[in-house]
Amino acid sequence: MSFYPQPDNYTCGPFSLKHAMNIFGVFKSDGLIIEKSGAKWWAGVDEVGLDRAARAFNFKLEEFRSDSEYKALVLLNKNLKKNYPCLLCVDDWKHWITVVNHTKSEYVVINSGEDKVFYTLSSQQLLDYWEYYDEEGESLSFDGYALIPKFKAKTIAKFTPKKAQLLMYSQNKDLALHWEEYFSDLSVFATPMDDLTIDFLSFSSFLKKYENTIISKISFWHGNVPDYELQKIINNMEFVAEIYNLVILNKNEKKAIVDLTCLLMMYACGTYGMSKFY
Repeated sequence: MSFYPQPDNYTCGPFSLKHAMNIFGVFKSDGLIIEKSGAKWWAGVDEVGLDRAARAFNFKLEEFRSDSEYKALVLLNKNLKKNYPCLLCVDDWKHWITVVNHTKSEYVVINSGEDKVFYTLSSQQLLDYWEYYDEEGESLSFDGYALIPKFKAKTIAKFTPKKAQLLMYSQNKDLALHWEEYFSDLSVFATPMDDLTIDFLSFSSFLKKYENTIISKISFWHGNVPDYELQKIINNMEFVAEIYNLVILNKNEKKAIVDLTCLLMMYACGTYGMSKFY
């Protein structure tokens, strides 16, 4: 449900779909996606199975294909510009990856077949990985599938190349593994920003106002939890909030203070315990 390597060699398709749905803040278990797609250990899964699974979760896959490197990138970029993550069948149709963003010089890739699932590729590197020749070695094709929600998405993750690389640092491993939990907890008191959102604080501005007070109060009342651990959790929340553009509405400011304080205190008590009092 978060970002980590696939456990075997046949579930790259379900994982690529899972990662694409995560971009829209939709989290489904690996097992459920595998079940809906019909992936098998001896054959993996094809685009038909992945589309069947996508439709089960209120998405659809829209195919795009070209025999030209230039046109393939144009079609890919067009879908990414619409905020549609794209599933690509690569390595001679042996593996599935997800492309979620691009700049002029590089593409952000989520590849469950790698230990560090996030990385970037240049245009030519991606094309070399993506290209497929038929058995005769004559017909060239680039096959991709854009994931399109059949609902109005409330939020869409924006993984820039820098953010993608940061997430794969060893010190951020827990954040990648618990990505869904951070998103779910944030969603209790933070709101996706859109063109109609007014009277709000960015999550970073909210933290500048209150994080020191919250951390000092929890450290004082609990007594054993280190400040740096609380700060790390807050930093992780800030990272996720920036990716999904989550903000604090002014009318929910006090609620956000209470909710964040409660979450951090539950972490302190769950990790370090507490003695009964009163």
